[in-house]
Amino acid sequence: MRKVLLLSSFICFSFLSPSFGQTSSTINTDTLKASKIAQKAQKLYASGKEKKMAQAIELYKEAGSMGLPSACRFLSDYYMGTTPPDVESSIHWTEILGDMGDMASISKLVDIYSGRLVGQGYPAQANIPKVLEWCKPLAATGDVSAMETSAACHLLNKDTTQAIGWFEKAAEAGSLTSQRSLSRIYSSAGNNNVPELAHKYAEKACEQGDKECTYMLGMMYMNGYGCQQDYSKAYSCLEKCKGEPYADLDLNMAFCRLQMNEGAIDATTFDLLRSGAERGDGTAQRIVGDCYANGNGVDKDISKALEWYLKAAENNDPYAQYTAGVLLLSGEAPIVQDHAKGVELIEKAAASGLSNAQFDLGMLYLGSNFVTKDVNKGIDLLEKASAAGNTIAQTSLGTIYYQGQLVPKDEKKALLHLQAAAVKGDTEAQFNTGYFYQNGIGTKGLKDEERLVTDELVEQHKVSGNVMTDEQIGIYWIRKAADAGHSMAQANLAMLILNGKAAGSESEAVALLKKASDSGLVDAQYTLGTLYFGGKAGLAKDVNKGVDLVKKAADQGYVMAQMELGMLYLNGDSGVAQNKTTGFKYLMKAAEQGLPTAMYYVAVCYNNGLGVAANLVETKKWLNKAANQNLDPQVKAMAKEALKNLI
Repeated sequence: MRKVLLLSSFICFSFLSPSFGQTSSTINTDTLKASKIAQKAQKLYASGKEKKMAQAIELYKEAGSMGLPSACRFLSDYYMGTTPPDVESSIHWTEILGDMGDMASISKLVDIYSGRLVGQGYPAQANIPKVLEWCKPLAATGDVSAMETSAACHLLNKDTTQAIGWFEKAAEAGSLTSQRSLSRIYSSAGNNNVPELAHKYAEKACEQGDKECTYMLGMMYMNGYGCQQDYSKAYSCLEKCKGEPYADLDLNMAFCRLQMNEGAIDATTFDLLRSGAERGDGTAQRIVGDCYANGNGVDKDISKALEWYLKAAENNDPYAQYTAGVLLLSGEAPIVQDHAKGVELIEKAAASGLSNAQFDLGMLYLGSNFVTKDVNKGIDLLEKASAAGNTIAQTSLGTIYYQGQLVPKDEKKALLHLQAAAVKGDTEAQFNTGYFYQNGIGTKGLKDEERLVTDELVEQHKVSGNVMTDEQIGIYWIRKAADAGHSMAQANLAMLILNGKAAGSESEAVALLKKASDSGLVDAQYTLGTLYFGGKAGLAKDVNKGVDLVKKAADQGYVMAQMELGMLYLNGDSGVAQNKTTGFKYLMKAAEQGLPTAMYYVAVCYNNGLGVAANLVETKKWLNKAANQNLDPQVKAMAKEALKNLI
């Protein structure tokens, strides 16, 4: 206990509330007595004589011990004025005043124990328990500063729960400092991370114009932290706090505008990006390069694009290194080619792990004029890109291993690379994977975990209870590609359905063929046309539609359609009006593409003057072509026999 008479505290309290058993006359007598002692002390002290001043101090102590505030206040100041100052005694009398409920003294004690009054001779070292002790009565009066000091002390003691309690009281009283502190605490990692509360207090502080919390609120809206993601609100907040110390908000603001404008780059967004680029931000420099390269938010200018890509490349931006390298290799006007620099930049990007750069560099090493050919190095780079999930590298390796020209042929490796791309959703790889499984290419020796590579396949395997056949897996991948709109897969799946090898109805098969045909696939146009000729697969016979579809395929160079159309017009079959000249024209197109049957019938036309003037020389010429080919043995034999009959 501090050296203060319990009676003094009781007397002071009773003076305010005489109903506690003491009479006002008793209180007045004691107070008057202390006051008389203090008056005597004051006279002695005013004499300026050392002996009398010493007597005065003792009298002040007596009056102070009796609970006279003025005496305690005098002693508190007196002891700080001695040489050297008696800090301990000064604090003692200040604490007695504090025990009496003197709020000014309590506030002073908080400052003393917080180390804030060093300039007045008090200790610099903070005494956290004492600060908390004296803050408590002060905070109880609604003093916001005391609440915040208590909260800060609890934080130093790692008592976050108590700190939050005091901060929340001060925050509800409108304290900006506490609102900011709570937003920081609730957005920090750990047990106290409560995004909704972090957002709540950041918003309150933002409403009071706090720049830090305005920034925090903007980032919260941008990332959907503790609130609904709202790029417009994020942009508004960031715009308000732009400037020191938040001079680097250009990219965040540009990102918000991109989201607000659905990816479109307008002049304002470009200016923000350029501002970041000019400050030396590598990402901004690269994006500005993209803007100039594609004419987004600014006029297209390849030279300026390269300029910014090179700046970003110096900041070790892999994408910029790669893109600048490609431009330097391409020599795209008006850029001067610089092969050495281009390769150097692509190599840097590849070394950083950029899979596109690894792929391009690998292809350069497999055969280009820019580097010395090195197949091993090229394949190694493609394998790295493939392992990183680059679907182009995966499909390229599938082709390379299947063809066996640059490396020993390895159908299993080819399939596994194609399958890796198929799993990632590459429709071309899905179709080719299906083709491999359908035809047993590379499937020998595959383990179940190498074949059942999707959850759907695993589930189908479980449901069937049997190991899925290669044909079933092939159909699975072809159907995947068909569902994704791959026209060749749609045509193949249609034929599998029509031939009873895949589940599905005739109407589904026809619908698939129509989709593939509409996309311009000549195989589908030809097949669908022949179905219309015969009225098959549930289709009503329609010669005109059939001719139109087969003609589309034929005019695009599809040899089987040319042959089909040639014979239809030549013979007037299937309801097609006979036109021998047109028939001959299409047969000749097919023959010139090397189709043996077409060669034979072209010879027949020349021999009999069907759609063309009879010409024995041309007859022999085309019979010899048909007789010398090895694609169709039956036609070969027919042509040889016809030649004998001509002689």
